Amino acid sequence: MYDICVIGGGLVGKYIASKLQGKNIAWVSSEYPTFTSTQSYQLAQYLGRKDTWQEKAFGIISWPEDDDMSYFPVTLKKWQRYCDELREELNIKSLREIGASPSCSSAIDYLQKQFSREPLRYFESAHQTFSGPDFEFREAYGEYWMKQKPQWDFLKLKPKYFHAESFFIDRGKATSIHGYDDKGRRGVIYAKKFIVAAHTPGSIALLQNTYDGFRVNEQTRDLIGRGFSEHPQLSFGFLSLKQDIPRTSLPAICYQDYEVEGVRFRLEFHFTPPRKDLVELCLKRFPQYTADHFVKHFIRIAAVVHIPNIRSHRLYFLIQSGSLEKGQLWDNSSYKISSFFYKSLDIHKKFLVDYLQKEIFPTQDFVLLNEHFPWYFAGHVSGGAAYPDVLDERFFLHDLPNVAIASAAALATNGLFNPAMPVLACAKHVLSHIH
Repeated sequence: MYDICVIGGGLVGKYIASKLQGKNIAWVSSEYPTFTSTQSYQLAQYLGRKDTWQEKAFGIISWPEDDDMSYFPVTLKKWQRYCDELREELNIKSLREIGASPSCSSAIDYLQKQFSREPLRYFESAHQTFSGPDFEFREAYGEYWMKQKPQWDFLKLKPKYFHAESFFIDRGKATSIHGYDDKGRRGVIYAKKFIVAAHTPGSIALLQNTYDGFRVNEQTRDLIGRGFSEHPQLSFGFLSLKQDIPRTSLPAICYQDYEVEGVRFRLEFHFTPPRKDLVELCLKRFPQYTADHFVKHFIRIAAVVHIPNIRSHRLYFLIQSGSLEKGQLWDNSSYKISSFFYKSLDIHKKFLVDYLQKEIFPTQDFVLLNEHFPWYFAGHVSGGAAYPDVLDERFFLHDLPNVAIASAAALATNGLFNPAMPVLACAKHVLSHIH
């Protein structure tokens, strides 16, 4: 019998386990166990062994605005305290230092003149803040980061592999969690309290299996897995023929936020080099340019759009759409994009592409390389078990008061920001209520 069982081996699970070291806890994970960081939980050291979204997301951090967190069940003063503590604990530094360097300052000044409507703002950085070597193409950039990856598996702090499937409920509380180990053997972990720090689909899968198996509360069961939010993006490639673009060790340094006719979006300026295959395609369409033009002048600008969760319902899990037999357990990969969400995106896309091309992008100084503007997703899925519908103000389940959710599933929306920091703030909030 453990006092606390922490479920999830990512950054948030590692942060919680680090804070609870020395206590009678179990820390388990089933997601990429060989890729889990086992060093200090400082973000600067959180780099996986393959190109995962976490690696990119935790490298570039933008903090949410006050209105983004207006639904947060703590005062904005306490929320700001959490942010300040996380900056210190996780060794997070602003990219202003890179922006002031000779290699970047002229490019940033140029962008500010071209995009003068809003001041450029600097991201925070979880990686080392230096420009790094010059990269001609994206392949060299990828190889560089592969060489920077630390060695992981030699410290004591490491989760045990355990694929958690569902809680066992008795007298209104979770008494244990059931699943299997890396050899496929069934297992049970008993604990007095549980903290779910798995990624959003994993958290929802665990809750749905539990609520379906024990019929805890039919009304809450209908709320789990609803109201998702995610970052859809449009990517525009340009040649900035009047300005050299430096190649930094980070994908982006600065950004601008906009709101037009109720649509909130962010322009991110990416200094990473172009991909060889895309350069070859562009050279066929633009024979007047050479590969050297792309090496020196290519810049990618991503338009990240805020879709409120009330409109998104981004995921319809297969267990809800009847694709699984009644009572059958499901894993966290079983989801699909809803047609409702696509319709919502199409409305935003038509407006946004037209507005950006006519009003924002200074086409007289840039050569637009895109023929098409497909949506793609940043991977920051949030919601599905959000406060206040499913969770109380401590981020514990209304129906299971000894189970806390410290994942992005607890957030009603992630606005325009990377949800890593708000989720860590959730973790701090949960920990403040652990006795």
